[in-house]
Amino acid sequence: MALLFFGIPCVPGFLVLSRRRALGTSMPNADGRERRSLSVFWVLVFLLLPLSAEAEENILLFSSTARVYEDFSLEVREDITVNVEGKEIRRGIYREFPTEYRDEKGDVVRIGFSVETVLLNGEKLPYRTERRNEGSYRVYLGDPDAFAPRGPQTYTLVYVVTGVIGFFDDHDELYWNVTGNGWSFRIDKARFSLSLPDEAPFDMIYFFTGLYRARGKDARILPDGSVETTSPLVPGEGLTVVYEWGKDVLEPAYEPLPPIGEEISLPDQGHSPDDTPPSRPEGTP
Repeated sequence: MALLFFGIPCVPGFLVLSRRRALGTSMPNADGRERRSLSVFWVLVFLLLPLSAEAEENILLFSSTARVYEDFSLEVREDITVNVEGKEIRRGIYREFPTEYRDEKGDVVRIGFSVETVLLNGEKLPYRTERRNEGSYRVYLGDPDAFAPRGPQTYTLVYVVTGVIGFFDDHDELYWNVTGNGWSFRIDKARFSLSLPDEAPFDMIYFFTGLYRARGKDARILPDGSVETTSPLVPGEGLTVVYEWGKDVLEPAYEPLPPIGEEISLPDQGHSPDDTPPSRPEGTP
């Protein structure tokens, strides 16, 4: 392990040699040279070893797939692979979603939300939901009575939302904040894909990266229509996508759909580690 000696990274062998020199001691000539040679040998071995660094917690991959159904609901599966070191992530992670927001016209849009599945590395994982004072719906992924395993871990959350499809005169669309902007550590890569009923094609695909309301372009559209970031997202940054399709794919709902799950007010969607306050994203969840 590397030591810090007056601000200079050192290995233990250097400290031993320096101490002998400082005390003015010497070794007998017969085996002194041999011992010094061994000391130099071990110093070189230490030099060739990489200096140890404290592992960091970060999201290795945020993979999200979604499907639009003919009843206008959206099913989302998120596979979030994180490196757990027991710092901010101790018992698990949480996700936070809005159940109400205002659209571009200023109208209130209510969102239905229902958790379907929660997994850790493919195995069922305890979870709980909570209504927040600030008007968000939070899902805790993890066992409250056990610490999360260390190292790379994949948390899976499957949920269904209603009221998130936008119906316009010449097209319909999904405007979706994939990752949220509330993470307190880096997202190495984020990826999103969407499918429509009968595998209908998309007319346009847009994306934005960066802080809330930013219009960064650090992503790309893959041949299959999915969107993938091309550089890491630092804390507070996220990925937002917009998918547009023709009016003949879905029949717009003339009556508001009944919500699934619990509803609360005020839009907010933080995607934060354990004990990290969420931040408000742009547009829909």
